[in-house]
Amino acid sequence: MAYRFVIAALVTLLSCSASLAQDQYFLYLRWPGGLCSKGECCFHSTYPRQNDFVVHYLARSFTSGSYPQCNPNPFYAAALQNFVQDMYKYWPSFNCPAATGVNEWGDAWNDNGKCSGIDQPQYFQRAINLTKDANVLDKLARKGILPSESNTYNLVDVMNAINEGLGANTAVINCGANANSVLRNVRLCLDPTASFATDCIDKPPNICAERVQLLPLANNTVEDENPIEMVTSGVM
Repeated sequence: MAYRFVIAALVTLLSCSASLAQDQYFLYLRWPGGLCSKGECCFHSTYPRQNDFVVHYLARSFTSGSYPQCNPNPFYAAALQNFVQDMYKYWPSFNCPAATGVNEWGDAWNDNGKCSGIDQPQYFQRAINLTKDANVLDKLARKGILPSESNTYNLVDVMNAINEGLGANTAVINCGANANSVLRNVRLCLDPTASFATDCIDKPPNICAERVQLLPLANNTVEDENPIEMVTSGVM
């Protein structure tokens, strides 16, 4: 009888654990000053060259084990024309030679958007709105963490500034260069509807030194032979 009770309890526990599992979204942000610290980035002169976090991509995990049917539609650039100026600002390309970003947007859709459960152009609009709402740079500035060529900051302070500002244990920070001390990327955990930052279900470690730099965007190469044209067509 006791054996049966233990088995029943284990089955109940496993069932509850399965029912509590939830999918989670992640917003991956890039810090241009860190990515371009060696001067390897290119910009069109018409891009806003600014010290601010920009979108890398929006992705979905499948912790619950429930996989949606992926969207078969290819990336269609014309779907973004109503907010393409926001795409240039919040989802720019740093590639050389300078480009409009269409190829990177297409890669984001094909690699992460198609199976996110979010249709075009909502996938891109959602990522941009989340980036605006998170306003990570503002959260850091409120704690005195500002872009600087010389200042370094305690990694724990950087983490706490973002987490406290967003009200959740949400941030994972990745660095590179200079003994892994230059901040390059921030990942934010999102709720199951991809609407706001929330605690991470399974949080990986930060990949950074104990003290980090938030480098300002250097005066990198600008290619402006051809002005950017608004994206109005193109399928990938």
